[in-house]
Amino acid sequence: MATNESVANSIKIWAFPTLVTCLSVMIWTDVREIQSDVKHLMAESNISGTKIEGVEARVNKLEQVVFLDKLAKTSDEPKKETNQQQVLVAVLKNDDQDNNGKKKQLLNF
Repeated sequence: MATNESVANSIKIWAFPTLVTCLSVMIWTDVREIQSDVKHLMAESNISGTKIEGVEARVNKLEQVVFLDKLAKTSDEPKKETNQQQVLVAVLKNDDQDNNGKKKQLLNF
């Protein structure tokens, strides 16, 4: 029985470190895989964040153009008068008097 016990002890001595090494290698590979996945997800998150910021900037510009311009046009613009008078101006010769003997009026604009 001494030989059986010595064989069992030698198996225990070799089996335990072997199992611990195998488990350590499995855990280490899983940790490395998780690290690479996290790096990949962080890179995608940065890209998505950049895209979202770009879209937000576009939406803000559109809001300013669409809504603020409409508000500015409707509230800030003075109403145009519908009864506008037209002014006709004629260019005459340098004569001081017209055909009827009246003096011409010079208009300054």
